[in-house]
Amino acid sequence: MRLVPSRRSHPKHHQKQQQRKHEAALLHLSSYGGGLVPGDSLHLDIDVRGHGAVVCILTQGGQRIYRPGEHFRKHDSFNYDKVAATSPIATERRSEEVSFSKLCKSTIQCTIEPGCTLLYLPDPTVPYHQSSFQERREFTCQYSPKSDINQNGNVEEEVMPLMGSIISVDWYSSGRRFSTGMEEERWAFDYLATRTELFVVEQDQTQPKAQAQRTRPVLIESMIFDNKISDANHASIRTPAAIALGQNLDAMATILLHGPSSLPVAKRAKSLSRYLAGLCTRTRSGYSFDGQSEDDGDNIVEEVEEHDELEKLIEALGGKVLLSVTPIKHSKGGHQNQKFNKQPLTNMVRILAESNEDVYRI
Repeated sequence: MRLVPSRRSHPKHHQKQQQRKHEAALLHLSSYGGGLVPGDSLHLDIDVRGHGAVVCILTQGGQRIYRPGEHFRKHDSFNYDKVAATSPIATERRSEEVSFSKLCKSTIQCTIEPGCTLLYLPDPTVPYHQSSFQERREFTCQYSPKSDINQNGNVEEEVMPLMGSIISVDWYSSGRRFSTGMEEERWAFDYLATRTELFVVEQDQTQPKAQAQRTRPVLIESMIFDNKISDANHASIRTPAAIALGQNLDAMATILLHGPSSLPVAKRAKSLSRYLAGLCTRTRSGYSFDGQSEDDGDNIVEEVEEHDELEKLIEALGGKVLLSVTPIKHSKGGHQNQKFNKQPLTNMVRILAESNEDVYRI
């Protein structure tokens, strides 16, 4: 796997490049074959450094998780029960073990310095029938608390801590629904495990002497699906994962939002969640993201404009979409200071949709 830098070559872009203050470095993840075969293990380290740096990482397309070939599937090492797994995710499942000879693994470790932003926006991962995939994502967002100090060395006014921001998407598709002969493949993988951890630390705490202090993440999002217990020998047979996710829901995604740069996205996701819920039931109105009343005229105008945008988005959707936003409360990076934080600085968005296209639209 490699990172491929992307640049705009349109003449108008170069003419206005000097006028742009907030441009991001755009990178694409590229890999041979566009996916992983059994036994592959990828490790990606991303560091975003320098005040104001913005990095956007995309992919060349959906990441395919291939199943073992027919000869490989007959091998003894294919049997789950004969090979023990020792990975952090696999060991959580105590009843059964995963064969490393079949498992595809991906590990992503990201560090974002104060004032920097990372946008990790890959296309969906597509686990094929009888495939096994395990992914672990570890994000470390740094913050640098500071205060306004006068000439006498006295603190005059506390200011908002400078912190890193992240918007990260973890996205999965049900299978090859639009491939000839595989139209009935829905969540037919053997094993799927994904784990996301978020650490929020002071910038000087990332030095080697202080690494032991960074032992407890402020957020852990973990999902494990085990279809091995079913008798689904064919892609068209419904697996436990397909039953759990529901009929016709062929895309699931989680979005990790942290830091000041993510607040507009979190606010819009909250509004969209309330709007979607309002289509099915009665919801409360007149409350902002943090639960405070919004009765002034400016907010009413903003709500009307936002409502119009959401209506257009809902009309463009091709099917059913379920969306929720969970605020994550913790004491790291000035999160307890209500003077600055009217909105939670860490949020987790979860999406279930009938198609990948609707996730793109959202």
